[in-house]
Parts: sequence; C-alpha cells; structure tokens
Amino acid sequence: MKIDEYQTNAVSTAVYPKKYAIIYPTIGLAGEAGETADKLADLIVGKSKDAKETQENIILEIGDVMWYLATTSNDLGVSLSECLSISLGDHYDDFLDAQDQAVRITQYDVSYEVVYPVFKLFGAIGKVSELVKKYVRDDSEIMDDIRKHRICNAIGETFKYLSCVAFDLSIEMSWCAEKNIEKLFSRKERNVVHGDGDNR
Repeated sequence: MKIDEYQTNAVSTAVYPKKYAIIYPTIGLAGEAGETADKLADLIVGKSKDAKETQENIILEIGDVMWYLATTSNDLGVSLSECLSISLGDHYDDFLDAQDQAVRITQYDVSYEVVYPVFKLFGAIGKVSELVKKYVRDDSEIMDDIRKHRICNAIGETFKYLSCVAFDLSIEMSWCAEKNIEKLFSRKERNVVHGDGDNR
C-alpha cells in the first residue's frame, strides 16, 4: 500500500465533526502515542507474557498513530507523503522506502534501541500539539504557508521516529498501515467506528 493510498483510506473512516478539524486528530495523536508507549514499556521490562501477541498489539497501536498523522495532514490540506518529504529530505511513495530513509538518517546507539526513538517520538508529537495549539490560540481562521510547513515538518518527524521504533522491533510500517485499514474498514462495515476500545 502506498502512503497516500493509506491516507485516502484512513480519512474515509474519519467521523469527527469538521469544526474540530486538525484539533481532534492532534489530541488523538497524543493519546494513541501514549497507548503505544504503554505497550512498549511492558515489552521493555519483560512484563509481556506473549511476545508475538505484544508485537501484534504494537503493530495495531502504531497503525492508530499513523491514522492520526494521516488525518491531521489531511486537515491541513496536504498529503502525508508531502509532510514526510519535508522531514525525510526527499519524496517517498511507499512505506518501506520512507521507513528505510527514516532509520538511515536517525542515528543512535543500539543499546538505546526502542527507548531513544520513543522519547524522540514524544518530542515530535509535542511539537505537533504545540504548533496546533498556537494556531488555535492565535486565529483558527488563518493557516498560512509557514505555519502549515512547520506542522507538516513535525508530522514528518513523528513518522520518522515512529518508523525507528517499528524498525527496532522488526516491524514494517506497511504492516501497520495494512492492519490499521483492515481494522477500520471492518469497523466501518459493521457500523462500530464510533465507540471505545480495541475490541469492536
């Protein structure tokens, strides 16, 4: 699945009111990152009993974070691949190439794998939140090109560190995208997109 194809599919499952465009997915981004980190923390300290099940859960959580990146960039009126190109330094159409580039340009000691990119991930998500907060605070009617570029860059940085977390766990971002769309389309078909919890 290509990056922008993923975004189109992801956005087709969005059900939040348009008046909360960019606001809702930005807040959701932080929440989903927290859920991802919680599962990673269990994995790191050996609290998880079933490594395969834990990895599958992390794939689903990473997919949820990707959904919020896709909808946030869509609300900005730009493609997810455009946001990634700002951060990754080139345009990538598919997840494998984008993930490879993210890993290539992010260097850290292997003794800190998973841990380092998780901290960086939170910093990048914090940047998205901070920039959107200032947009709302200053004048939510005006989204100039400079502000849009900064938010896009922060979305790209978030994807970059999310890709590194996935790589450190031998997870391909394309798997996360496919599982996410599979889950969301199933919910849409069964009319359970609204609601709470993973088991819908």
